[in-house]
Amino acid sequence: MSGKMLTKLEKLGLQVAWEEKFIRHATFPLSPVEWCELCMRDGEHYLGGCCGQTSAIQDLLMMIFRDGGGADARDILNLMSTASPHGGFELFKVDFDLAKLGDFVDRWKELRPIEKIGVCCQAVRDHLDPKAVNVPDVENQDPKDPVRALQHSLEVLQWTDIFKPTEDHGQRHANRQVLLSRILPACRLVLKTAAPLLSKPFNGYAVVNGARRIMRDAHGYCIYGDESHAKAMLDMWTKAVDEIKKDGKLRVAITKLTVKPVAVDAAGGITWPKG
Repeated sequence: MSGKMLTKLEKLGLQVAWEEKFIRHATFPLSPVEWCELCMRDGEHYLGGCCGQTSAIQDLLMMIFRDGGGADARDILNLMSTASPHGGFELFKVDFDLAKLGDFVDRWKELRPIEKIGVCCQAVRDHLDPKAVNVPDVENQDPKDPVRALQHSLEVLQWTDIFKPTEDHGQRHANRQVLLSRILPACRLVLKTAAPLLSKPFNGYAVVNGARRIMRDAHGYCIYGDESHAKAMLDMWTKAVDEIKKDGKLRVAITKLTVKPVAVDAAGGITWPKG
């Protein structure tokens, strides 16, 4: 079945390079506009980074885009294995029913760029060199350090793994359980060591716009240890606006800023003293 689809897709622009009896390289038939829509941050079809998984998928697509829209057999298999566990990427699953490819090819002009790539991947899948498959590593390479384990797990964890129920069987569910099993003890350790430091309250002064809208700069919230520091910063900004002759609206906005007492602690966040 995939052979027939391969022929149809070649007529639609798919280019494949053979080495003996295997496909070693394929160039996906996307237009320059489609590639830009898929790989530019403001593109209509940009995947973005809702989680570590989509970020990894987007990185692979960017690599293929930079290589002129073409991918070697190993890159194609890597893209399929990376995309298949994420919801919405059923076209990349290794157990995808190839009999359904015909429906997608018939609707080719209606497909989104990522769907066109998925269809092409399925069409060439059975013709790729088996040596290009990434065989699982039998050695345990899980990070031992709890902080690194937490960092690694949060990088690949999807928001649906926490907030949306998944099936209670299969590879995705098993790996979700593994990630959560690493996150929980790592979180406990981080909280145990950090909480005593974070629990010490901080009392200072904030530069605010209005009643309680704290200003922000490159370092974060404009909260300082003493009132004189806060007022000195406010004076500096006021003078800067005057010197560079900014428009009147910015000048008025700066003059409306005031300094108010504020407190910060780990339990309550930013709080405002009474009175």
